[in-house]
Amino acid sequence: MWPFRLIRGLRPDHNPLRRRYDRIGAAIAAVLLAAFLAGAPASALVAGRSAYAAALYTEHAHGTVRHHVSAVMLGSAPESAGPDALPVPVQAHWTAPDGRTRTGMITVLGGTPAGTTEWVWTDMSGRLTGPPQPGTSPLAPAILTGVFAVLGLATLLLCAGAAAHFLLERRRLAAWEAEWAALRGKPSGPHGPPGGNRT
Repeated sequence: MWPFRLIRGLRPDHNPLRRRYDRIGAAIAAVLLAAFLAGAPASALVAGRSAYAAALYTEHAHGTVRHHVSAVMLGSAPESAGPDALPVPVQAHWTAPDGRTRTGMITVLGGTPAGTTEWVWTDMSGRLTGPPQPGTSPLAPAILTGVFAVLGLATLLLCAGAAAHFLLERRRLAAWEAEWAALRGKPSGPHGPPGGNRT
């Protein structure tokens, strides 16, 4: 592949067939590779942080941010009928993320004694909510955006390398044509052109 050919051109082997355009192409490939290695982590970090901040802002704007808080049961949960303990409602109190104390009904297993601490999900004001759905964490779009940023940088650098290779290839072929034309214009010597008829 042409990137590997360009990189091989940096080897100091003094190959007479390696022209100036070969070395220029190899240097361009090395610069593009260094740019990717240096820019990929930075682009992923910047894009990921921006996406994370945007997702958090959207959640706060729509009131969909969920918090995991501890609730203390105010009474014992009644025993459920049957051999297995089933969830039953019981009154409890908890402290909301904004600092206010909330009281409400939570669901616990039957037979749970008063004073037991249970974890519940609430919004910012302390109202009970369900657990967050899988994939709704702001971390998921941040990671995805960082990956796309790295892929975008790689695509941009590959396009730049391909354009440079195309231009250098045209210059290289033009140089070969010019040298070949110069060789054909030179006299071939007293014995005529190589491979000609001898009398």
